[in-house]
Amino acid sequence: MLIQKKWTHEKALIGIWHITETEDQLLSLHNYPVKWLNELQAISHSGRRCEKLAVRALLRELTGADHTILYDENGKPYLEDGSFKISISHTTGYACIILHPDMAVAIDIEANTPRAAKIQQRFLSPSELKLANHSPGFVVPLLLWTAKEALYKLISNPSVDFVHHLQVIDIKMDKQEMKGCVKDTETSFTLYFNIETDFVLTYVCSNLEHKSPQNLE
Repeated sequence: MLIQKKWTHEKALIGIWHITETEDQLLSLHNYPVKWLNELQAISHSGRRCEKLAVRALLRELTGADHTILYDENGKPYLEDGSFKISISHTTGYACIILHPDMAVAIDIEANTPRAAKIQQRFLSPSELKLANHSPGFVVPLLLWTAKEALYKLISNPSVDFVHHLQVIDIKMDKQEMKGCVKDTETSFTLYFNIETDFVLTYVCSNLEHKSPQNLE
């Protein structure tokens, strides 16, 4: 079910779907194209099929229309009719979408668990580790992970390395903002986040050209 629909100050539209339905209940919400249903049934895991169905239901709730979601060579989603820029994310029990008519967008949602904190050495630089360890608990490492996931989706280059190429410079908990950049490009971004009981969500909107770092191997 749709639990949140909001316009951001960047005029992007964000929706969050709490996946409480069974697969059959999600299938009953809309009439899906036969080709898409065949592709859906090729997914072996029922949880993944529910996530796909929730995303389709959420997109219809947000736009009032059925849109075909396609994916480019890097796995980045886009709408066939080009009516919106889109980014999609899901975690245990939730799916989310961000849409914007003009600006590039990226979103990440993660379950509110200590998983990211346990592996933070794998995706944080030394300066970011200091930022993470400055605060107790596991929320800051989780925020940093969602920020880097969002930047990674925005750049859409599979060769980007989380430690060496993506940098979170600052977190402002009171404003629910983070500053991030892509190293070697002189490009910085403001990311916005929400911390909920079950999940953390971070998104970014940009009308800048998204350059990849020059020192990719």
